[in-house]
Amino acid sequence: MQENNTLFLLKEYEKLKDEQSARLLIASRTTYLAVFLTLLVYGVALSKYEYRIALLVLPFTGLALGWNYVSNHQKINAIGKYMRTSLLPRIAQTTSSEGTANASTWEDFMMNEPTKISRALIQFFIDSCVYCFPGAIAIIAFLFQPGVPNHYIVIAATSQFILLILLFFQFIKYVDVSKAKA
Repeated sequence: MQENNTLFLLKEYEKLKDEQSARLLIASRTTYLAVFLTLLVYGVALSKYEYRIALLVLPFTGLALGWNYVSNHQKINAIGKYMRTSLLPRIAQTTSSEGTANASTWEDFMMNEPTKISRALIQFFIDSCVYCFPGAIAIIAFLFQPGVPNHYIVIAATSQFILLILLFFQFIKYVDVSKAKA
């Protein structure tokens, strides 16, 4: 019976690691897409004065892709925490195998790595630069050009700006500067 329980827990661990890997891949691709779209939209908007309305596409792309990115990273961190605090201790309890008992080594190492906090803060800054700042700059650039078409566009742009601020605070909320418990 204990062997079945151990196999079940190991299978759960394997599935969770697979999900973490898939989510990391999605997050990476989301970042590349956001950078590409930012460069594309700025290129189009700056090519002709008549195309300046294209600047208002950036807040939408930043919000959609940024929220996807935040959601994925929140799940990645939650999976890691669940494995460290619940799953791996249960696996260690059901087996006396040295390799399984030390399965948390990599997770704990990364949580206690000396540069973890600085890397997390740098990542927060980069994430903000990729997902929040281009849209905010685009809105400001659009609104302060002469001849903004009408008040509906101003309202839409202001709404986008507020949503970008909310996204920025989500990035702050999920900055993981915690250390693993000893």
